[in-house]
Amino acid sequence: MHLFMPIIYDAIVVFVIISSVIFSYKIGFLRSILSVVSYSVSFFIANFLGRFVSQIIFDNFIRSNIENDIFNTLNNSLNSGNMMSGVNKISSVIPDWLTSSLIGEKTIDNVAGGFIAKNDLSAASSAIANQIFRPYIIMIISIISFFVLFAAAKILFRYIYMLTSVVERMPVIGTVNGLLGGLCGVIKAAILLFIIAIIAFVIILITKNEMSWINTGIINDTHLFFMFYKFIPFIK
Repeated sequence: MHLFMPIIYDAIVVFVIISSVIFSYKIGFLRSILSVVSYSVSFFIANFLGRFVSQIIFDNFIRSNIENDIFNTLNNSLNSGNMMSGVNKISSVIPDWLTSSLIGEKTIDNVAGGFIAKNDLSAASSAIANQIFRPYIIMIISIISFFVLFAAAKILFRYIYMLTSVVERMPVIGTVNGLLGGLCGVIKAAILLFIIAIIAFVIILITKNEMSWINTGIINDTHLFFMFYKFIPFIK
């Protein structure tokens, strides 16, 4: 299955681009450009505002609970005389395949080892929460926020499009209108493929990269799909 799945994902890329170009060619430039604007603006609003919102949510509503959970785990391990069991339990929360993308070379040992050695579990919990867990949790919240904000922005633009539908009746030479519409279709297809890549990333995250038909190994073997997958914003 691994041999054929990269080809299938690349075929999906080709299909999305071709179908988007054909559809946009048929509806013409004016309608296509409005559609592209709505997708583009919705995408960037969802991306950047989602990151901002996720940081606010983490810092104000989640950080203290994470620090308390880490503190309790370390404290229980200290009382049982096996601190490493607590450290390993905390480390196991973030999937190994995401660790390098999210926190680089940071580990619990080099982030909070000094505090743990001094039994300063409060400082250790704070350091682990901020430097280890914060990127991971913000990534998850960002993904959720992205889809919510993207849907909300698309709904807003749909109403704006309805109010400005008179633009469609403006005269444009037929062939030029179609060709420019097709060009808009390429841009729209790129945005759709980024969204598909994000969905693939979410599936891999939920399934812990263990599915036979979608995992990082298969995606790394694709040629076209990987071009979109490697630029998704949440693990950068």
